[in-house]
Amino acid sequence: MKFLTSIIVVSAALLSTLPASAGELTQKDFEKFAESRFGPPDGKARYWYGKGPVRDPQTGKTIYVFEYYDTVRHVVDPKNRNKRYGIVRKLDLFRDKDTNEVLETFNGNPVKQWTFPYQLLELEYKDGKVMLTVSQGAGEFLRTHKFPESSIDRYGDFVHVTFPGFFMTRRPEIPDEVSSHTMTSLFITCVKKCNSTPYQWNQSGVSPLAPWAGGDGKKLGYMSMSGARFEKYSQLPQELRQVIDKQYPEFREPAKDLDEVRALQR
Repeated sequence: MKFLTSIIVVSAALLSTLPASAGELTQKDFEKFAESRFGPPDGKARYWYGKGPVRDPQTGKTIYVFEYYDTVRHVVDPKNRNKRYGIVRKLDLFRDKDTNEVLETFNGNPVKQWTFPYQLLELEYKDGKVMLTVSQGAGEFLRTHKFPESSIDRYGDFVHVTFPGFFMTRRPEIPDEVSSHTMTSLFITCVKKCNSTPYQWNQSGVSPLAPWAGGDGKKLGYMSMSGARFEKYSQLPQELRQVIDKQYPEFREPAKDLDEVRALQR
């Protein structure tokens, strides 16, 4: 099951301080939205975490548990403050539904965790709309996905911004098959004092299962997970930090700037 997980299909809730037409974002909405996803543009890394089951949509039974992690740094385009970059380094891990251990095999099939040395998320604000562009990979495998549609719903002081994501991705495990999937994420920005983390999210998606999980290009799995943003690496769940510290120490922080990202894309 190959979800393009970068928290890319997004709903955000944030305080709108300026009036806007129906279906449009204000400049303040955009700035708050960018800071909720990427953190303030102060050079520091922030951390996103999520976890949830992947189920058989026919029976509702859990097949395995999907765990998401990314660390992100916010960069403002020096020539255009309406363009923001999120420099991301991320891991997608698969855990046993019963033991919670990171899977090495599943029903005798080897399981490979997904590692992304970088993802580049670009948000651009223009005429009340936000364009989201996601880039990943390198060389001939460099891929860019654009999400030009966004919608907005206002509930009192809060604004929910949604990027629907419908796209096709070819999976190398089954070269002749093409999978399509959609995801939805929810960010909640707490604008008053909170007793818990102010940035939370939910994500769901449906996609053909990976071959190691019994997928044949047609059998589907449904994912639903929730999580939050953390300001410090030490605040992440210990079970995740143990995996990163032991196996992926370079994933504690993202690339330091866009130049490093460009080098990783070559």
